[in-house]
Amino acid sequence: MDKLAISIGYIVPLVLVAWVWLSRRFEPRFRIAALAFLPLVYGAQWYGVESLEGWPTRNVMPESFELLSSDIREPDLSREERGAIALWVREMGDKRPRAYLLPYDRKLHEMLHAARQRMQQGIRQVGRVGGREKAGNGAGIGNALELTIEDAPPIVLPPKY
Repeated sequence: MDKLAISIGYIVPLVLVAWVWLSRRFEPRFRIAALAFLPLVYGAQWYGVESLEGWPTRNVMPESFELLSSDIREPDLSREERGAIALWVREMGDKRPRAYLLPYDRKLHEMLHAARQRMQQGIRQVGRVGGREKAGNGAGIGNALELTIEDAPPIVLPPKY
């Protein structure tokens, strides 16, 4: 349904501008204004679509999640790039993963590197986000929040009868 709404959001303004442009009822300056308005509509839609699936969000991360993957871009001072960390996580109890974009932090980089090594050994990793006053052993992710990553408890299957 979302894809249909996005498609309609692109087609409707185009049809309206075409109708205004081809209609003889409107003055030329109104037609030119409608044509100039079209890129503004598409620019606004682009920023709206960016928050949908597939694009990393800067929203607050869930309190508890399973870490699926991470991508770390270290700062490059020669190009004045700050660096960033993208996390692909699945909120506990949810089936759909989501990507989150965090500012680069050296301690978080080290934690994620260690977590990635444990994941390669087959150990699932879970994370928690909380206030700095609670934990104290994680990495800061902004807004006085701290992220910790640890081994997930083993999955215990029910006994077979």
